[in-house]
Amino acid sequence: MSQVIGKCSDPETQDLLGTCMDNFLNAWTTGDWTPFTSMISEDLIFQFPAGPLMGLYMPPVGHQMMMGFASSMAHNRMTEIVQGERFFAGDWLVAMFRSKGVINAQPYTGVEAIFLRAAGGKIVEYREYMGEMPVIV
Repeated sequence: MSQVIGKCSDPETQDLLGTCMDNFLNAWTTGDWTPFTSMISEDLIFQFPAGPLMGLYMPPVGHQMMMGFASSMAHNRMTEIVQGERFFAGDWLVAMFRSKGVINAQPYTGVEAIFLRAAGGKIVEYREYMGEMPVIV
């Protein structure tokens, strides 16, 4: 279980961000990305650190990149997730965790930090940072 630090500007935003992160981690373990992607705004800002998706993408391209990412990851799995802290502040969540699994038929061990920002009942910004992990897409 992760340690929760801080609070969002309102309880609904914190609940939305927490649920979205839970859905993200569940997508990695089940392959069903629909609960996560249903929470993503069409106006998403998307940032990815490596591989073909590397870069910062503004709307509407950000949404397209996220949907492509989710689709391309559906066959990959995290088999172990050790959650670290979840930091909440304003309309942001920063979640850090370690994971093990299989990506593109290769085993991996990863350290990740995911930044999510919420507005209007949706996720409007997704930024991912990772270390100790091979390029995955």
